[in-house]
Amino acid sequence: MTYQINMKQVQWQQQGLSAINISVNLSALQLHQETFIESIEKIISSSGIQPGKLTIEIIESTLMEQRDMLPAKLHALRSLGVNISIDDFGTGYSSLVLLKRLPINHLKIDREFTKQLPTNYRDAAITRSIIMMAHELGISVIAEGIEQKDQLKFLVDANCDLAQGYYLAKPMPSKEFTLWLSHYQQQNKNNIHSIR
Repeated sequence: MTYQINMKQVQWQQQGLSAINISVNLSALQLHQETFIESIEKIISSSGIQPGKLTIEIIESTLMEQRDMLPAKLHALRSLGVNISIDDFGTGYSSLVLLKRLPINHLKIDREFTKQLPTNYRDAAITRSIIMMAHELGISVIAEGIEQKDQLKFLVDANCDLAQGYYLAKPMPSKEFTLWLSHYQQQNKNNIHSIR
């Protein structure tokens, strides 16, 4: 699956579209495999993907389950140029010490904290705090579950880096996505990484 996704990214670039970041969810079982790093290295080599455009997403609970072996593997991934994203941040029991120890590029704020933005003052305070803390650590922030314009405005005002959700685009087949991406990049030539 990862290989197929990466090949699509290469094909999009060959069609003249700007290189986009591809995120792949990783299970605890996959991380635990002894040949995991070698497998990722082979995928990068054989697909032609730019390593800096590949992000591995790990759910927060996996950090706790594999906290002893995880740092070495994540550092190995980073040495390949692969980005690391922590999914569902704030919903588990992860220690802030892990943010200090692990080479994390992105934190994804779970929809549990974004679905009632901006009216729920507790969610607003937590979201702002996560964004500020992550930025102080040099980590970018992605907000999940954005379905309304006022949610997005709140995140822009709070200096969130990226957002995902139905308000921006719904999941779509590869062919439809290719057309969507082409249109989006034409409309946003000067602001392609904008949170919009």
